Amino acid sequence: MRKFVTEIDIAESVLVLLDPDMIITKIFNYNLPEVGEQYQVRKGHPVSQKYGIGAKWVPWGICKNAECKKVDARQAWDHYSVGPPYMMHLDDWRLMVNEWVEYSPECLENDPPPSILAEMYSFAMACAHHGLPHELVNTMLSDPDSIQSEPAWKEVPWDFRQQGFLNGNQAELNVHILHYCHGYWLGDERNTGHMINYGFNFHKGHLPKDILHNCERSLLVEPPTNKFAKDRDSTKENNHVW
Repeated sequence: MRKFVTEIDIAESVLVLLDPDMIITKIFNYNLPEVGEQYQVRKGHPVSQKYGIGAKWVPWGICKNAECKKVDARQAWDHYSVGPPYMMHLDDWRLMVNEWVEYSPECLENDPPPSILAEMYSFAMACAHHGLPHELVNTMLSDPDSIQSEPAWKEVPWDFRQQGFLNGNQAELNVHILHYCHGYWLGDERNTGHMINYGFNFHKGHLPKDILHNCERSLLVEPPTNKFAKDRDSTKENNHVW
């Protein structure tokens, strides 16, 4: 990202950073006044998806300036507990990318593998370093078990198949992103959720890495959505079946 924003002539004033396992389902209009002042991205006012990374980085004591050091746990949860989609003004990206890189090694030391969140902590710290608190939004579907932390599940019109969203007849799905960072499964338990056990199991890691460009690959098996599938769903809201 540092190479991109510092070496490329970019015409846009607002950039949205996504993960490669995200599917866009709705137009991003956070750069426009129609979303309201609170959620409009502008210089000094980034807007990002709420994540549960919290304030873990605050007690590490590795902040390099007073602006970062003054952020307490409450402020970290309210304004820096974010992840992709990150939406920021280009000037703010250029302002914080160096610190994003510089904080990353120490964040990795404090949050080593198998955790994969170190660069998210370093992003939060880089924004705190430059006094860039984020406005948090919930506009992503991800973990099927996180109903309270990701209330976007409740915003989806679940009759979208009948109403024709897939055919372009419905205005919107009410969320911007389907984030396939978690697994979806049916069965008695995740590790045995397989079609041979009258279940189903999908995770991005199961896909052949060349599936997007190798036309010899078979199409994916569509998950079942009938009553039997819902009966095999571990969540009472049937969030593994949709």
